Amino acid sequence: VHFPTRERSRDNIIRLIKGRHESIKYVSLEMSAKTGIEYLMVELYQEFQTPIHVSDALCQEILSCIDQLIHVTTSELKKSFIHFCHPNYKGLGCSPCPKKEPNLCDDVLTIKPSAQFFHRSALKVGEVLQESDKYFRVAYSSHASLSELVEFIAYLKPHNIYPSVISGDQTAEEVMQEISMYAICEMGLQI
Repeated sequence: VHFPTRERSRDNIIRLIKGRHESIKYVSLEMSAKTGIEYLMVELYQEFQTPIHVSDALCQEILSCIDQLIHVTTSELKKSFIHFCHPNYKGLGCSPCPKKEPNLCDDVLTIKPSAQFFHRSALKVGEVLQESDKYFRVAYSSHASLSELVEFIAYLKPHNIYPSVISGDQTAEEVMQEISMYAICEMGLQI
């Protein structure tokens, strides 16, 4: 079981939104980080041809520094039905947030893209998990996918590779063996 690529995760999110677009007024993407979300913002903007709502603070703090995001985002609440909410970061949540408004909360589809929730056993169940009628978790990571990592290693041809992230049930050698087998079997590459 491998973690999905960003493109596959994006497609899962787009399918969720399109599948429920008629019955909702807003989509709230609960992002677990302030950065690393740019790819998803641009892709959703292009797919739905609508700017992505973010808070004034997020616009000023981070996004105003990235030219490609200036036309993709808006801090005007009513200009978009897609909101990137950051409830855990002081001053970065929507205000007023559609999810917190009593007259709007039933009209909000909430999607939580995350990597930490999706361990091996969760991925066996699926890349999209429905927790309630309008709340979904989607396996999503802004980090490189396994195939991107293998391509990067094959391109650089380093003498040694040392995994820096090892799950509790594997050794460094097992991680390297898994990466090598994937490279050979799935991609025809020798690393």
